[in-house]
Amino acid sequence: MAAAYAHPIEHVISNVAPAAVATLILRPHILTFNLYSTMGLLITLSDHSGYEFIDTSAAHDIHHKTFTSNFGVSGTFDKIHGTRVYWKHPPASQHLLQQQQPTKKDLDARLD
Repeated sequence: MAAAYAHPIEHVISNVAPAAVATLILRPHILTFNLYSTMGLLITLSDHSGYEFIDTSAAHDIHHKTFTSNFGVSGTFDKIHGTRVYWKHPPASQHLLQQQQPTKKDLDARLD
């Protein structure tokens, strides 16, 4: 659960306060609140896993590399404020499946 770790003050400001304020204002059903909380945790775990499960993982990797871009989850405000950065070359995790596939040359060498 290190992916969800934050300094206590950052945790209150970034994680607890937005959820609490939204809950007080919108008064969602408990199942809706639990669904969104679970989705938030799964996205956080996915983004910090080092694997490309969803589109936000690569953008989040850039955020941790530079700390000057890709602040938001959806990228909407990053696009508005000019802080959205895209990979010029896909990360290694996207090539992982391609590297595991044997080439015709590899297959021919195994048959000899």
